[in-house]
Order: sequence, then structure tokens, then C-alpha cells
Amino acid sequence: MKLFVNDEEVTIHNGAKVLDVMRGYYMARNKKLPRKMPIVTDAYGNSVAPDGALSEGNHLYIKTKKQTHNENNNNITKANLRYCSAWNYTFDKLWHKPQSKSS
Repeated sequence: MKLFVNDEEVTIHNGAKVLDVMRGYYMARNKKLPRKMPIVTDAYGNSVAPDGALSEGNHLYIKTKKQTHNENNNNITKANLRYCSAWNYTFDKLWHKPQSKSS
């Protein structure tokens, strides 16, 4: 069956599990499978277990340490959140004046 790993087409036997695909992916690159399993996600960003079943046309993405590190650096910090909250409060006070009730 044909799958896609990191947007590269891979052909593997029917009944293969995610771990089988990962082994083949690393072997094709002359690399050892890491001791700590990398995060594997499907096309929708959901984590996939190493013993997860696969079907024709699945898209898998193996996240490397570098990718995971970069994603963690994009998180909103408390300081940024405080700054945004203060700015939004000031913006609301200046631009959204309460409407007066007419009789």
C-alpha cells in the first residue's frame, strides 16, 4: 500500500503499523530509529500511536526535535498575554464608547 511520510510517497506491505513505516523511513535515510520515539501525527495534526493501523493513502508526519523546539518557541508567553490584554482594554476604552439611551 502507498502512504505519505513527510509528504514523500512510501510503499509498504498491507497490515503495516506506524512503527513499521518509521523504521523504513529511517532506514532509507541510513539513520537509526531514535530511542525516544519522535512524535508522529496524521494529516489533521492528531498524534498517532506506534502500533496504530494504517490504510492506503494515509499521510504521516514525523516531527523532529528541531521542529518541536521551534513550535514551542511560538507559544504565547504570560508577558505577551498581559501586554495584549492591556492593549485590548485600552483600545476598548478609547474606541468603544457606551451608547447613550434615548428616551
